Amino acid sequence: MIKFKFITTLVILLIAGLHSQGKNLTANVATISITPPLEMKYTLGGYGERMNRPAEAIHDPVLAKALVLKKEHHKYAIITLDLLGIPNNFKTDLIKRIADRGWNVENMMLLPSHSHGSFEMGDFMLTSEIIKNSLPLCKSR
Repeated sequence: MIKFKFITTLVILLIAGLHSQGKNLTANVATISITPPLEMKYTLGGYGERMNRPAEAIHDPVLAKALVLKKEHHKYAIITLDLLGIPNNFKTDLIKRIADRGWNVENMMLLPSHSHGSFEMGDFMLTSEIIKNSLPLCKSR
């Protein structure tokens, strides 16, 4: 609940700060399934009996969701992933893949939901095409 309040406050402050400058603010959202197929035998981020065992079925999709705010040449992205955690190198690798579109560590926030019902990310990496297609405002202008 504290994490939700923090994120909500952050979004409100971002919108208020961008809006207060008197220019138009553009907001866009996207949701995409990042559910791996069962054939890949990804292990779940569970606990007890489920820990480190591959999924046997898909109950709900694993989603990545993004909120992108843009005003003039400033843009910010808040991306949530239905994952237990994100590997340390994930954001660095992602930024390298899309830096040519104006994204950097200061204007992108990645947040895992800490779901124990999702898969362990391990070496799994979202492709840059998924990210580029999920963030319609990521083009540099």
